[in-house]
Amino acid sequence: MAFRLVYIARDVATAIAETIVRDRFEGATERVLDQTEIEEWAVAEVTAPTPLVVVDLRAAGLLRLGVSTDAARAKEHREGQKFSETLYSSFAVDGLLYSSRLTSAECLAVYDRAVGTKLEASPAVNLIRHPELIPALQSIGVTIRGA
Repeated sequence: MAFRLVYIARDVATAIAETIVRDRFEGATERVLDQTEIEEWAVAEVTAPTPLVVVDLRAAGLLRLGVSTDAARAKEHREGQKFSETLYSSFAVDGLLYSSRLTSAECLAVYDRAVGTKLEASPAVNLIRHPELIPALQSIGVTIRGA
């Protein structure tokens, strides 16, 4: 079954770590992004005025469900995709609540069926102009070239 997800991070640093940085600096001494790598990205604040029904994969959630921890914490997303497909097709849930494997901050993966009905977003701000960009990068040990 095909579906889409919207990934939402608790903070700008986690959003950058999860979408742009990921594992690219493993073992690297220079942790620098070029400005051009973030110029196309934007940030919006997302709220859920209608409560979301989510499966909580933080802490012991995966253990309780008998699901491999790779479903939420692996570099590759195969296990997580299979688990998510099963949830989407079998249960009336809106998404998944999980901890970022990169920053440990809370993140949400919201299924397409809930995005238009349960979420609201502020107007997007270009990431390069976002006031939290530099502090967010500093908090994850990354600098930017060309800013």
